[in-house]
Amino acid sequence: MRRSWTLGLLSVFAFVCAVLPASVPVVLAQEAEGTITVSISGLRNNQGVVRVALFGSPETYNNDHNIGMGAFRKVAVPIAANTAVASFSDMPYGDYAIKAFHDETNSGKFLTGPFGKPRVEYAFSNDARYGLNPPTFAKARFSLAQPNLTLQIKSQRKGK
Repeated sequence: MRRSWTLGLLSVFAFVCAVLPASVPVVLAQEAEGTITVSISGLRNNQGVVRVALFGSPETYNNDHNIGMGAFRKVAVPIAANTAVASFSDMPYGDYAIKAFHDETNSGKFLTGPFGKPRVEYAFSNDARYGLNPPTFAKARFSLAQPNLTLQIKSQRKGK
C-alpha cells in the first residue's frame, strides 16, 4: 500500500513538473541595449574609408595591434564632406572606448613611420590625444546608459 501511495505521489509530481512550466508565464530580465552613433569630422579628404573599432575593455583596447583585433565591434564607413559616421546598434549598456583611423588606400592597415609615429589620420573617443603612445582606455572611455548616444570626434594627425 505504501508503495502505491509513493508511486501515485511521484506521478502527480511528474505531471505538475511537466504541465506547470508551460502554463506559467516566464519573464526573463532583458539586458538594456542602446545605439552608439559616432561622427568623425575634420578629415582632410573623402578618399577611402574610416575604420572604427569599438572596445569594451582595457585589455582588448590595449592589445589590438592597431587593427582592431579583439574589438567588440568594428566597421569601415564611407566619408562624405570630410566626415564619417558609424553606428553600432544593439549594444549592451556599459563602458566603451573607440579607436578609428582614416584608411585612404583601403588597405586595412594603420600605417606608421619610424618609432611608431602614425602616417594616417586617427581619432579616439573623448577626443583623447595621441602622445608618444595612443591614449589609454581610461582617457577614451565613455558610458552607454541610454537608448541613443551620439559622439562627436575630431580627426587628428601627428604634427597637427
